[in-house]
Amino acid sequence: MGAAFQEAAGLTALHAADAVILDTEQRITDALGPERSAQLRDLLDELIATLAPE
Repeated sequence: MGAAFQEAAGLTALHAADAVILDTEQRITDALGPERSAQLRDLLDELIATLAPE
């Protein structure tokens, strides 16, 4: 496979992953509402910072 094909395949995979992430975030927001969804995001950010500090 050529480099251009691999790059295109990689971009396709990234776009597919972005779509899954956006769908998941929307489903969470729909289920929890915007305020609780934001609280969840803040808690997850805090957890990540604690478990994997830079």
